[in-house]
Amino acid sequence: MSIRIISISILLIIQFSCKKEKNSPLPKANFFVEILDCAGGECDVKLFDNSENAVSWEWKVEGEIVSVLKNYLISLSAGESYSVQLKVNNSDGIEAVKVKVIVV
Repeated sequence: MSIRIISISILLIIQFSCKKEKNSPLPKANFFVEILDCAGGECDVKLFDNSENAVSWEWKVEGEIVSVLKNYLISLSAGESYSVQLKVNNSDGIEAVKVKVIVV
């Protein structure tokens, strides 16, 4: 055999024997809110994660980080509106963000 055929054979073996890593599916941030109970002008508000392909979470209310849990219960003033942001990451570290304005 010629050296050229041997070289091409070796290159093909290397190319097809290498493992190709699969990327994790892209995350899609989403959430919903439930107002549970109001008393004395304050309401208990549950923030529920409804994201896809997420392995970490970061909740912000009015720009302030309030939790890194998947779901979170917070007390907010009744009759007010709030900007709520959920940032999620997949296992590759790719992030997705969802922002909603809620009225309590």
